[in-house]
Amino acid sequence: MKFNTDVDKVNIYNIFGYCYGLDPAENRASPNDMGFSVVNGQLKTYRKAYTADDYTPWATHAKLKKAQGLKETPPCVAGDFITDYMNKADVRAALHIPDKLPGWQMCNSYDWFQYEMLKIGSQWIYESLRGKMRMLHFTGDIDGAVPSEGTYAWIQEMNPEVIEDLRPYMFNDHVAGMVAEYDGLTYATVHGAGHMVPEDKPPEAYYLITNWIKGNRL
Repeated sequence: MKFNTDVDKVNIYNIFGYCYGLDPAENRASPNDMGFSVVNGQLKTYRKAYTADDYTPWATHAKLKKAQGLKETPPCVAGDFITDYMNKADVRAALHIPDKLPGWQMCNSYDWFQYEMLKIGSQWIYESLRGKMRMLHFTGDIDGAVPSEGTYAWIQEMNPEVIEDLRPYMFNDHVAGMVAEYDGLTYATVHGAGHMVPEDKPPEAYYLITNWIKGNRL
C-alpha cells in the first residue's frame, strides 16, 4: 500500500530518529530466521525477527493484516544486529544474565503469554484510581506509535476537572515539554523524545519523573 511504502524508512517509535535496517526489502530478517550463540559452552537459540502481528496482535484486524501482507519485521524497529548483540556471551555477562536462561528475543513467545482484547483501557484505570492515587501519563512528542496528540485527546474526552491548563515547562533553560494538571492526573510531554522517553531524553525524563514523585511543580 502507498502509505506503507511512503513511511517504510520512518522509525515509527521516533519519527526523527535513525531507521535501523534501511532498505528493509533486502536487510530485514525473516520471522523464520533463527540465531545461535554459545554462552560458556551452552548453545542458545533465538528468533531473529518478529512480524507486526507479533508486536501488536491487537492493533490490526485480521482482514487488514492479510490485505497488507504484514508478514515481515516492521521497519526500523529491529534487525539481526540487535538480537545478535543481545545474545553475545560478553553482553549477557555484562548484564548479569544467568547462563541457564534462554537466548534473548524481541518479543515473548511463550504459549502462556497472550494478548487479550478488552473494551476497557486507560480510561478505566484513571476512573478506578482517581481520588486514591496520583497518576502521571508522560509521552514523547515525536512518538509515531502512541502519539502525544492521541493521548491528550482521550484525556479531554473524559472531561476531567482541569487544575492547570497545558503549559510549557523548562529544564536547563530550554523547553523540555508541555504539562497539564487534572484531578488526580498529570499529563506531560517530553519534547524531542520518541516512544522510549528515558532512552531519548534521559535528563529531561529524570527531571520530570523525579519532580512529579516529589510533588514539585515543574
